[in-house]
Amino acid sequence: MIRGWAARRVVRAFRNSSDSLMKKALWRIVGLLWPMGFAKAFFLNNRGRSFPWKGRKACLTLSFDCDHDTDYRAMPELLDVLQETGLKASFACIAKWVELDPSIHREIIRRGHELMNHTHTHPSNSHFHPNQRFNEMSGEERRQEIETADRLIRELLKYQPCGFRTPHFGDSHTEDVYEFLKGLGYTYSSSKIAIQCPEFGLPYKEKYGVWEFPLTFDPRRINTCFDTYNWFRKYKSDARTLNDGPFFVRIGHMIDLAVETGSYINIYFDPSDILMLKNFKPFLTHLMEKSDLLWIAPYRDIIGVLE
Repeated sequence: MIRGWAARRVVRAFRNSSDSLMKKALWRIVGLLWPMGFAKAFFLNNRGRSFPWKGRKACLTLSFDCDHDTDYRAMPELLDVLQETGLKASFACIAKWVELDPSIHREIIRRGHELMNHTHTHPSNSHFHPNQRFNEMSGEERRQEIETADRLIRELLKYQPCGFRTPHFGDSHTEDVYEFLKGLGYTYSSSKIAIQCPEFGLPYKEKYGVWEFPLTFDPRRINTCFDTYNWFRKYKSDARTLNDGPFFVRIGHMIDLAVETGSYINIYFDPSDILMLKNFKPFLTHLMEKSDLLWIAPYRDIIGVLE
């Protein structure tokens, strides 16, 4: 009870503060002094709540953001690894890349994975739209980014997306996207970090009845999501020269906490990173070994039981 109360106070302080310096200080203190303790206290808020995890104790979504040419060079190997392990994932794709290479996107779909709308040009993407972030655009420009991507994906791939991810999510996400998504008939977004959201990492309904699937936070930096970019490349490290074992060990601990408390884990990778991480395939194998306790599902499949 005390731990859950403490986690709620930290979450409330982080969410309600408009002082960015205060937020940075807060997550640094928590990450330094209480990383896994806070994660456990956070997830304990979900114990006893009922979610339809297909008879399992917890749920996990594995997603990939396909932003750069290096991601597409890694795609054949990634798809083969996923097929070997039997896992299905969600791929956030930029429509400009769909235009340039529809065949690899058709292969993603053919192998049973989900394809998400990740906008037309991915504002702040170095290839297509380098000088403006999504949240710096006008509402009409954001709408056009989402609607153009939807049209191109449907026309070129004969595939109807049902979900969306904001480019760079987190602080780049804007609340008006839910209206745009509702207008397209989309059922979900996965664009916020769990620390920003009210349901302690569980999916919840946002404006216009659109579901939000929060990305799981990194206990070391609770305002960031658990991904390879923040662990390795953001701080100018090179994943090829680092031991990636601690990264996967920490994710494993978070998954164990989710199973213990009935929670949801939502993690993503950049496809290019899998070529550098020697423990990626063993990690996927470990996930499959937990499939009696952990439902591993794309967002679209989870929506099917939430609605």
